[in-house]
Amino acid sequence: MMKKYHLIIIIFFTASFAFAQTKDKQKEKPPTQKEMDEMMKEMQNALNEMSPEEKKAMDSMGIT
Repeated sequence: MMKKYHLIIIIFFTASFAFAQTKDKQKEKPPTQKEMDEMMKEMQNALNEMSPEEKKAMDSMGIT
């Protein structure tokens, strides 16, 4: 009789641990070389369009 309860308890805990496991989230793929080149061009265009004051402010913050 006690063995039956022990078995039920073991099965219950095993099942609860199995369902408590988190599933792996889909990992984001790294950008391709083409996408990286496009992003670099966009950033360069944004930097070229900045005013001298904006460039100075970014430089003082250590961004550029």
